[in-house]
Amino acid sequence: MTGETVATILRALHHAVLDAQQLAEQEHVRQLRRHTLGDAGESRAPQLLPVTIPGTLPEAEDQEIQVPVLALAPPHPLRIHDVTVSFRARLLGLGTAPDTPGDPAAVAPLLASLGSGDDGDFAQFKVTFETGERPEAFARLLDRMTTSNVP
Repeated sequence: MTGETVATILRALHHAVLDAQQLAEQEHVRQLRRHTLGDAGESRAPQLLPVTIPGTLPEAEDQEIQVPVLALAPPHPLRIHDVTVSFRARLLGLGTAPDTPGDPAAVAPLLASLGSGDDGDFAQFKVTFETGERPEAFARLLDRMTTSNVP
Protein backbone atom coordinates (compact mmCIF):
# COMPACT_ATOMS: atom_id res chain seq x y z
CA MET A 1 0.00 0.00 0.00
CA THR A 2 1.61 3.27 -1.07
CA GLY A 3 1.03 6.60 0.53
CA GLU A 4 2.31 10.11 0.80
CA THR A 5 3.50 12.00 3.81
CA VAL A 6 0.90 14.21 5.41
CA ALA A 7 3.30 17.12 4.83
CA THR A 8 3.32 16.35 1.08
CA ILE A 9 -0.49 16.27 0.98
CA LEU A 10 -0.71 19.59 2.83
CA ARG A 11 1.95 21.13 0.55
CA ALA A 12 -0.04 20.01 -2.50
CA LEU A 13 -3.19 21.65 -1.11
CA HIS A 14 -1.22 24.82 -0.32
CA HIS A 15 0.16 24.96 -3.87
CA ALA A 16 -3.33 24.48 -5.31
CA VAL A 17 -4.59 27.46 -3.30
CA LEU A 18 -1.56 29.54 -4.32
CA ASP A 19 -2.14 28.69 -8.00
CA ALA A 20 -5.78 29.77 -7.73
CA GLN A 21 -4.73 33.00 -5.99
CA GLN A 22 -2.14 33.66 -8.70
CA LEU A 23 -4.85 33.36 -11.37
CA ALA A 24 -6.96 35.90 -9.48
CA GLU A 25 -3.96 38.25 -9.17
CA GLN A 26 -3.20 37.94 -12.88
CA GLU A 27 -6.79 38.94 -13.63
CA HIS A 28 -6.35 41.89 -11.25
CA VAL A 29 -3.24 43.04 -13.17
CA ARG A 30 -5.03 42.60 -16.52
CA GLN A 31 -7.84 44.85 -15.28
CA LEU A 32 -5.34 47.46 -14.07
CA ARG A 33 -3.50 47.39 -17.39
CA ARG A 34 -6.77 47.79 -19.25
CA HIS A 35 -7.33 51.09 -17.44
CA THR A 36 -3.77 52.44 -17.72
CA LEU A 37 -2.24 51.10 -20.95
CA GLY A 38 -3.07 51.74 -24.58
CA ASP A 39 -3.69 49.06 -27.20
CA ALA A 40 0.02 48.86 -28.08
CA GLY A 41 1.05 48.61 -24.42
CA GLU A 42 2.12 52.23 -24.09
CA SER A 43 1.49 54.03 -20.84
CA ARG A 44 -1.38 56.47 -20.92
CA ALA A 45 -3.42 58.50 -18.51
CA PRO A 46 -6.07 56.49 -16.70
CA GLN A 47 -9.55 56.44 -18.15
CA LEU A 48 -11.55 59.23 -16.54
CA LEU A 49 -15.25 59.79 -16.13
CA PRO A 50 -16.55 63.33 -15.69
CA VAL A 51 -18.76 63.65 -12.61
CA THR A 52 -20.71 66.76 -11.65
CA ILE A 53 -20.99 67.38 -7.92
CA PRO A 54 -23.87 69.71 -7.07
CA GLY A 55 -23.12 72.68 -4.84
CA THR A 56 -24.19 72.15 -1.24
CA LEU A 57 -25.33 75.70 -0.64
CA PRO A 58 -27.93 77.56 -2.72
CA GLU A 59 -25.27 80.00 -4.00
CA ALA A 60 -22.58 77.34 -4.51
CA GLU A 61 -21.83 76.30 -8.07
CA ASP A 62 -21.73 72.77 -9.29
CA GLN A 63 -18.24 71.35 -9.56
CA GLU A 64 -17.12 68.95 -12.27
CA ILE A 65 -14.37 66.49 -11.43
CA GLN A 66 -12.68 63.72 -13.38
CA VAL A 67 -12.87 60.42 -11.55
CA PRO A 68 -10.73 57.44 -12.62
CA VAL A 69 -12.95 54.63 -13.86
CA LEU A 70 -10.73 52.31 -11.85
CA ALA A 71 -11.92 53.99 -8.63
CA LEU A 72 -15.55 53.37 -9.53
CA ALA A 73 -15.16 49.76 -10.63
CA PRO A 74 -12.25 48.29 -8.68
CA PRO A 75 -10.51 45.47 -10.56
CA HIS A 76 -10.88 42.74 -7.98
CA PRO A 77 -13.91 40.74 -9.06
CA LEU A 78 -11.99 37.54 -8.32
CA ARG A 79 -10.63 37.12 -4.85
CA ILE A 80 -10.01 34.13 -2.69
CA HIS A 81 -10.99 35.05 0.83
CA ASP A 82 -10.94 31.79 2.74
CA VAL A 83 -10.48 28.23 1.56
CA THR A 84 -11.24 25.37 3.89
CA VAL A 85 -10.30 21.87 2.86
CA SER A 86 -11.49 18.93 4.89
CA PHE A 87 -10.41 15.38 4.15
CA ARG A 88 -10.11 11.99 5.74
CA ALA A 89 -6.87 10.06 5.33
CA ARG A 90 -5.91 6.55 6.26
CA LEU A 91 -2.83 6.58 8.48
CA LEU A 92 -0.19 4.16 7.21
CA GLY A 93 2.42 4.65 9.90
CA LEU A 94 5.76 6.38 10.02
CA GLY A 95 8.15 6.67 7.12
CA THR A 96 11.92 6.52 7.28
CA ALA A 97 13.48 9.11 9.54
CA PRO A 98 15.94 11.44 7.81
CA ASP A 99 19.58 10.50 8.26
CA THR A 100 20.61 13.58 10.23
CA PRO A 101 22.34 12.48 13.41
CA GLY A 102 22.21 14.95 16.24
CA ASP A 103 19.24 16.89 14.83
CA PRO A 104 16.47 16.72 17.46
CA ALA A 105 13.94 18.07 14.93
CA ALA A 106 14.55 15.19 12.51
CA VAL A 107 11.50 12.99 12.90
CA ALA A 108 10.02 10.30 10.74
CA PRO A 109 7.25 11.58 8.47
CA LEU A 110 3.67 10.47 9.02
CA LEU A 111 2.43 8.48 6.01
CA ALA A 112 -1.18 8.63 4.88
CA SER A 113 -3.34 7.54 1.98
CA LEU A 114 -6.27 9.37 0.44
CA GLY A 115 -7.38 6.24 -1.40
CA SER A 116 -10.47 4.21 -0.67
CA GLY A 117 -10.66 1.47 1.90
CA ASP A 118 -11.79 0.87 5.44
CA ASP A 119 -8.73 -0.88 6.87
CA GLY A 120 -6.49 0.88 9.36
CA ASP A 121 -6.68 4.02 11.41
CA PHE A 122 -8.05 7.23 9.98
CA ALA A 123 -7.53 10.88 10.80
CA GLN A 124 -9.77 13.78 9.88
CA PHE A 125 -7.89 16.86 8.62
CA LYS A 126 -9.25 20.37 8.27
CA VAL A 127 -7.03 23.07 6.80
CA THR A 128 -8.08 26.71 6.34
CA PHE A 129 -6.19 29.13 4.10
CA GLU A 130 -6.92 32.83 4.58
CA THR A 131 -6.06 35.73 2.32
CA GLY A 132 -4.49 39.00 3.33
CA GLU A 133 -5.73 42.49 2.68
CA ARG A 134 -5.45 44.34 -0.62
CA PRO A 135 -1.90 45.71 -1.02
CA GLU A 136 -1.47 49.20 0.41
CA ALA A 137 0.43 50.23 -2.74
CA PHE A 138 -2.73 49.68 -4.79
CA ALA A 139 -4.79 51.79 -2.38
CA ARG A 140 -2.18 54.57 -2.52
CA LEU A 141 -2.03 54.45 -6.32
CA LEU A 142 -5.81 54.66 -6.51
CA ASP A 143 -5.84 57.55 -4.02
CA ARG A 144 -3.14 59.38 -5.99
CA MET A 145 -5.01 58.89 -9.26
CA THR A 146 -8.22 60.20 -7.67
CA THR A 147 -6.75 63.25 -5.91
CA SER A 148 -4.66 64.32 -8.91
CA ASN A 149 -7.83 64.68 -10.99
CA VAL A 150 -9.81 66.78 -8.53
CA PRO A 151 -9.49 70.54 -9.20
